[in-house]
Amino acid sequence: MKHSIVTNIPKTPKRIYDYALSKSFQLLIDEKDSLKNPGFQRVKSNLSYEEAFELIQKNKPHWVISYRNVSFVSKNEKDFWEFAGCNIATNDYGSVFIWINVDLEEAEKIFEKFNLKREVY
Repeated sequence: MKHSIVTNIPKTPKRIYDYALSKSFQLLIDEKDSLKNPGFQRVKSNLSYEEAFELIQKNKPHWVISYRNVSFVSKNEKDFWEFAGCNIATNDYGSVFIWINVDLEEAEKIFEKFNLKREVY
């Protein structure tokens, strides 16, 4: 599989993302255009997962669950699913980004548990 996304993410995917976080091997939270980082380059954020999720959810959230085919580029890396989100509306804080990376086997269990549908292309 080269590309795949989840097509039925609910408007508020908190339960899914919380569960994915509990099964993840990596969590990244970045920000840009904020008081801490007024530029357009993303930098690591000091926000907690809960704070970042709340900021995103309150400011026109964009949630995406995507298959990351990194083994295609680097044979030393393994593929994973990325549970990601960001806010796309202006607010007092700036732009916040969450990436929760989950192994393929754990992601399959998450998809089954939450009845998530995938599109492969």
